[in-house]
Amino acid sequence: MLLTKAPDHWSKWQNDILNGIDCIPKTGVPGKIIAYGDNAVPILTGDEIHELILTASQCGKGKIVVFSHNGYIGPFIDCSKEFSSLVRNIKKWATNGVYTQNDNTVLNITEETSIEDLNNAKYKLLIWGCDEQDDDFIKKMLNVVKDKGVGLVMGMCPWGWRQLNNDRPLEEACFSPVLDEAGVCYTSDYTDSGEDGGFLIEHNLANQAHLGLALSNLKENFKNASEEHIQLLQHAIPNLPDKIWRDLSSKFTKMLSSFKHIIKPPSPKHPVSDNLEKLLLSIQARELRLSASEGVSIPGCECFPGNFSEFNNFVGSKVSLRITARFKNEWHCTGCYIPAGWKLVVTATNGDFSNWSLRIGSHSDELHFDDDWKRWPNVCTTKTLTELCTELVSPFGGLVYLNNSNEGTLEVQLENILEAPLYDLTNPALCATWERRRQAPGLWAELAGEHIIFTLPSSSVRELTDPLDCLRLWDKVVYSHHHLKGSNPLEQKRERVVCDVQPSAGYMHSGYPVVTHLDITEVQSKEFVMNPVQLRGEGSWGLYHELGHNMQDDAWTFDGTTEVTCNIFTLHAMQMVSGRKPWIHSWLQGQLTETYNYLSNGTNFDDWKESPGVALFIYAQLIQAFGWDSFKTLFRKYTNESIQPESNQEKIDLWFSLFSEVVGYNILPMAMFWGIPITESVSELLQASDLKLFLPDDELTNHESALQRISVVKSKFGKLVRNVAIVDSAPARFGFDERSQVVRNPSVIYI
Repeated sequence: MLLTKAPDHWSKWQNDILNGIDCIPKTGVPGKIIAYGDNAVPILTGDEIHELILTASQCGKGKIVVFSHNGYIGPFIDCSKEFSSLVRNIKKWATNGVYTQNDNTVLNITEETSIEDLNNAKYKLLIWGCDEQDDDFIKKMLNVVKDKGVGLVMGMCPWGWRQLNNDRPLEEACFSPVLDEAGVCYTSDYTDSGEDGGFLIEHNLANQAHLGLALSNLKENFKNASEEHIQLLQHAIPNLPDKIWRDLSSKFTKMLSSFKHIIKPPSPKHPVSDNLEKLLLSIQARELRLSASEGVSIPGCECFPGNFSEFNNFVGSKVSLRITARFKNEWHCTGCYIPAGWKLVVTATNGDFSNWSLRIGSHSDELHFDDDWKRWPNVCTTKTLTELCTELVSPFGGLVYLNNSNEGTLEVQLENILEAPLYDLTNPALCATWERRRQAPGLWAELAGEHIIFTLPSSSVRELTDPLDCLRLWDKVVYSHHHLKGSNPLEQKRERVVCDVQPSAGYMHSGYPVVTHLDITEVQSKEFVMNPVQLRGEGSWGLYHELGHNMQDDAWTFDGTTEVTCNIFTLHAMQMVSGRKPWIHSWLQGQLTETYNYLSNGTNFDDWKESPGVALFIYAQLIQAFGWDSFKTLFRKYTNESIQPESNQEKIDLWFSLFSEVVGYNILPMAMFWGIPITESVSELLQASDLKLFLPDDELTNHESALQRISVVKSKFGKLVRNVAIVDSAPARFGFDERSQVVRNPSVIYI
């Protein structure tokens, strides 16, 4: 495992595989690989040492090549020209030079491939995109590689696999035994490099990208270890499989004891930014998590996510639940809390538990790669249910959830738990207990509407006498988003919003869950998330925005509009729920100065793409001119006709073409006004139609900064329609009695 320098054969293998190649195109969003075994050779990285995307390994008589994205597997089958040199080099290397152009010697492994196929002696090379296979097949495939010298090229997207499999550990995947033999493992992260054309060979850092080199460097020169190797270890520690970590942990024991005096737990008042300190904290957390035992909590957890000063008055209790999973990868809150260091016992009493996992803790954001840590980087503990009875101890504590990867029903008994405040509109019997339940001892609470769930500190809900009014308002926010897009919120799992001391990206971010700061949990603040007066009057731009991200469709979100098209939904909810008209909303008013400058400086499209506030104005103009019905029709058209443009320019062309078709006016003058490029052929096609040319007559087009743009547009298009009479069926705002009847069935029932 420890390597003082790169062995001589590394450079030969790297040269053999990358011979004649200057750049490897980026396909999809590749994950990352950790090379730790003596037989594993790093072949290609991105711009950072921890962005390893290609490895090669000797396994018995055979060889294994591993990619971090299955998009690199296709070219071995379809002979893609842009990957021809890489494919040829790898085929030659993996077969010890015996490979020829005869495709009959290559077996493409799919779910239909049988063990009998593997026995066919004609195959010299196996190509595998990591399609699901059973244990017997994997064992046979490894035997063929190791004993018969057959080459194997494999690849998949590891972070994507986890998203599709309920965040299950990667070591539970069918491909894990193959990676073990190759001396590598995947991580849950993805690469940022390669955006400008691909992975440049001149930037390759593979010769240092082995865990053994990093460990040796750290052991021999701890205080002055290279920053690159510290980063590599920092990325590796949370991602190594438990069995590999156990082999390594003894090497860190002395290190931890020697530098215990500098290991201070992170907190909001004392964040940790030094990379070496963060590395030591990661080691400590990984070790404590793996060896977690009753009565042991991690230092500093009282700061976040919180801990009790004493447990004298608390006695763990039992509860039995029936959980009905109607959607994949959904968190089901049990309403139970487990303190740090307490042993949780979960017994499956009825139903198939094989698709379920246990989660302690709501704060799923991992901070390993953030510059500063205001809390421990990973405060959640998870475990897959593999037996009727599962025990789990968390050094952090937290709310208890059961997660599912498929639909189904499971009955469980939870032992040694404390009640937590829980209110769920889908469960009237539970709501009736709120007066008592809001005083439950658990440190975190959940308030659930029909379409959205909030996770807050329990201190924020102790005096909240009735969450009903505000939760129905938040339900209307989510409903308004779906109503605009044309989707049904009842056909999807509920949105989740978790309040955290440190979101992993920005002030808040989208996803499942949406994660935001703790400021919205301050009861006395007007921004308190359960303040119905604020929600009705001013709304919540930030949360509307993040929930809007969860509605976005790549088909109508082109480069530069990721932070823009989500705000179409923000503006809609602002009007429908909070009564704030889109034109000109106060948030947009704050963007006017930058927009005037953009118009007066010549409308450079690259600047437009970098300015979400400027970019939103064209959408707001379209709303003002043609009403919300135009967007509803357009979004449904994309969905119903399965429209999926391939290139970025196609997305732009299609958006303006389809919108023109929907509203019955040619809106190309608006594209020119804002400097948005339209393909000449599309422009000619639209101008050949009988659609009248439209440019709005509003505060922006009439501003002095826009005079030159107006002149350019008029010289191009001539006569323009400046105002249209559109009848919009959308109400000024949703009535507050609309959809008052809760339809969604509860997913968790106490039995």
